[in-house]
Amino acid sequence: MEIAVNGTVAATGSGSIYSVVPGVYELATSAEYVELAGAPIIATTGFAYAYTREHEPTLTDEGLAQFRSRARTSAEECLSSTALDAGCELAVTPGLQGGNSLIDGTIERTISEESWAEIDALEPTASSSAPLVMEDAFFSAEVVFTGDWSGASGAGRDQIYGGPYLASPSVDFADPDLPVTWGY
Repeated sequence: MEIAVNGTVAATGSGSIYSVVPGVYELATSAEYVELAGAPIIATTGFAYAYTREHEPTLTDEGLAQFRSRARTSAEECLSSTALDAGCELAVTPGLQGGNSLIDGTIERTISEESWAEIDALEPTASSSAPLVMEDAFFSAEVVFTGDWSGASGAGRDQIYGGPYLASPSVDFADPDLPVTWGY
């Protein structure tokens, strides 16, 4: 992530040290939708510290709206998949007890209205491993799975128990496409 000091991009890296003149220094990032939280740095001498824990990347209001919108769209696409593997950490295995098997293309996935409301109100924070990946590691929604099955004992359509949860959306703000990933 590029860091700008008073509007000028600064070389960053582990152990970067710069001489400063006394003054006020505003830190910013060039990443769209992301800003650096924290108060400006006030240097009273030629020496001042910029602690990363005091200047965490956060989303702008527009970035927060993008995060929530992308997460909702991704969840809608994921939950609308009828495949055994929806491609968003919501795969179900085809084998059932008694030798029966789920039929690919018949799986229905739903979450509660309360879970949809939670998606619309997500509060992401920067990932500890990638500052431009914003995530809500606390979000988790129970998914109700229903699907057609067939086998030696016949055929039918039933609820499938023990499926995965829709959890922990993250959006990569370093990528202009803002891809969403689900899962822990």
